[in-house]
Amino acid sequence: MSTNTNSNVRLTLLQQPEIARSFGNGTSNFRSIDPPPILNLKIHQVEPTSILNGHYIVTATLWSVDERDEPVKELCTELAGNTIAESRVLENLNGLMDIIFIFPSLYVKNQGRYRICFRLISVFTPTLDGLLPCTSVIDTLFSNVIQVFLRNRFPGKSKPSLLMQVLVKQTDDLKARNL
Repeated sequence: MSTNTNSNVRLTLLQQPEIARSFGNGTSNFRSIDPPPILNLKIHQVEPTSILNGHYIVTATLWSVDERDEPVKELCTELAGNTIAESRVLENLNGLMDIIFIFPSLYVKNQGRYRICFRLISVFTPTLDGLLPCTSVIDTLFSNVIQVFLRNRFPGKSKPSLLMQVLVKQTDDLKARNL
């Protein structure tokens, strides 16, 4: 499901998250959601200057499978790690430049089935006329259902996708994570 307030801008999931290993109450042995969610910002019929004047981020929150209600308080503490991704301009699989958002370090506390809600937020910087920065949610997108396993039932991480391999080569912080 996607809800969009601007038809010129659309958030898409290039790589769906599928599984995770719960980390319980401890802080050791974190295993990020696998594969890491990768999103793309598609922009249509917009002046290039409007893209340069804005800054985009995507936030991630954990929701129940049915997507009906805002995440309940209990779910707010279930998702850990870096829940905000900044936009990056990176080369895609076709050799073209894209606006990409990557979540390489999202962790889920307890076993179960969940969806991740991604919100595209535009953060505009102050202009020369002194206007203050403002933020607005432009698009909302839900992942497919992810299954979170107990440590002893986790089937293991998959090999990095071709897309992830291409993106890792372009960014030092992803190389350091050995994704």
